[in-house]
Amino acid sequence: MRKAFQASSAAIVVLTCASVAYGAPDTALRDHPDLARLKGEWKVASVEGDGVLRWQKIGPGDTVRIDNVSLQPGGSLEAIRDYYVLSPLKTPKQLDVTFWREGGFVTQHGIYKLSGHTLTLCMAPRPAACPAKFAAESGKSTLIVLQRVIESIQVSGHVVDDATGKPVTRFSIQGGHVDKKDPAKITWGYWMQTRGSNPKGTFSTRLQWSAGWRSRIIAGGYVSQPTLTELPKDGAVKITGMVIRLKRGREVSGHVLDHAGKPVKDAGVYVINPTIGNLTGGKAVEHDGKEDKKAIRIATDADGAFTVTGIGEDAQRIAVTCSALDLWIVPVPKGDAALDNLEIRLPQPGKLVVRYDIAGAPDKARLFMQLHTWEMDGWSGVTNNRRDPIQQHVETVLDNLPPGDYTIDRTKPLGLKRNEEAWLDRRTVKVESGKTTVTEFVRPKGAPITGQVIGLDQGEVAKAKPTRVYVRVVPAKGDRSRSPTFDRVGMEPGDKPMDGKFTTERIPPGQYKVRAEVFVPETKQQRRSTGIVPPGFVGEALVTVPEEGLPEPVTIQLAPWKYPTR
Repeated sequence: MRKAFQASSAAIVVLTCASVAYGAPDTALRDHPDLARLKGEWKVASVEGDGVLRWQKIGPGDTVRIDNVSLQPGGSLEAIRDYYVLSPLKTPKQLDVTFWREGGFVTQHGIYKLSGHTLTLCMAPRPAACPAKFAAESGKSTLIVLQRVIESIQVSGHVVDDATGKPVTRFSIQGGHVDKKDPAKITWGYWMQTRGSNPKGTFSTRLQWSAGWRSRIIAGGYVSQPTLTELPKDGAVKITGMVIRLKRGREVSGHVLDHAGKPVKDAGVYVINPTIGNLTGGKAVEHDGKEDKKAIRIATDADGAFTVTGIGEDAQRIAVTCSALDLWIVPVPKGDAALDNLEIRLPQPGKLVVRYDIAGAPDKARLFMQLHTWEMDGWSGVTNNRRDPIQQHVETVLDNLPPGDYTIDRTKPLGLKRNEEAWLDRRTVKVESGKTTVTEFVRPKGAPITGQVIGLDQGEVAKAKPTRVYVRVVPAKGDRSRSPTFDRVGMEPGDKPMDGKFTTERIPPGQYKVRAEVFVPETKQQRRSTGIVPPGFVGEALVTVPEEGLPEPVTIQLAPWKYPTR
């Protein structure tokens, strides 16, 4: 069990290592930095010998807190315990610690040295004489090494190109954590900070060092570089003016060829590093659909030739995105020397034919496709999400798809001020190289569901002032989180109060659950918190869409939303 030793009140008598009488210390001694540097919380890193410090035996992982440090004995008889008296001008530096033990006061003699955030103690057993050297000797001394517990350390400075010294203007700071079993290993990817325009290449990060948190700089075309590998020797907890020099890393040249062996012109070639996100349509893409300028795109020439830099450490793969094939990823052959003959031969793409014919649905919609890269060997950490337009009664052909499994949704705008979309008809489709797959968003039978959400202008619901209402159609049975949504309708207040009336697209014959969710203004607590904000009121009803004719209109009564019970 880990132990923490705290100071408390008691009387004190001090015996010092050297039998000298203390007078008032001179100014230089009185201002000695060790008085402040010794104070704080320390964690035991190693122990040689019996490990006794003060009244208890300690071991690796235990913590020791030092609060009372002076150059001479003394202090209130009622207020001081664990009183450390230093002799910092002696060689080696000496230290006495006095504490209450079994009805009396005991002093333990020792020597110490401070190096940055490391405190080394060599302590004599009580009441033996002060040790003369830093060594554990049986019956004479125990050697204890402690590391300062640092809640946080601030690091700031500039990021520059190692060869030119010019600022690197686009980079990210990534967080990692030291492995508890192997301190030399750091697992990266816990968080990522990215700035916009940064012409001076400045950075600033705060690390909870003692808790094992670290950070590094990542930039396209460069090998990643840690911001701090060890604590400063002078014990500082704020470091300014640091210069992080990024190296270009290994250079790789080669050619991109299609499945027939022909050069691919203007293909986007990327070195995959931890900042790479979504690759599609020949470029790296942000969540809003704009090109991600942080990712360095190298375009192939007319012969399909390219040259990239930044290969090294965790950047050992190259991705290609182009019109011939939306994404392909290959490993870089191992080695330290430059490589100038890497041939990337793209496989024959798969083809997906999409048919869209749903009465009552928008004439134009979009298809969201997500390739299951996390299931593909060597593709982890890269996404391939694309949005393609589809149109009613028009067969859409997508002919540059990498082989693999895809999650596909039909999306349509809800027509609300928030510019939200409905994600409908989810399914998983397998695309194979050189083959054609067909998926249909077609409903030849069925009818729309009509109805009304009751009570939006009455009672507690009206008092809550609803901001928007959603009506969702899902299968009557099955896990709602896994079931496809057949339609979703949105409503919000306008010039007139919401009457709650709705009409869906054509829904295929079958039994469905129609669920209404009413959202109200967020509370102060919800605005301060992160996570999903639940609706204020909900209601649902069952409806059957017949093979012929129209279903009965639906009436949905509302009730306050409650947290699900297990």
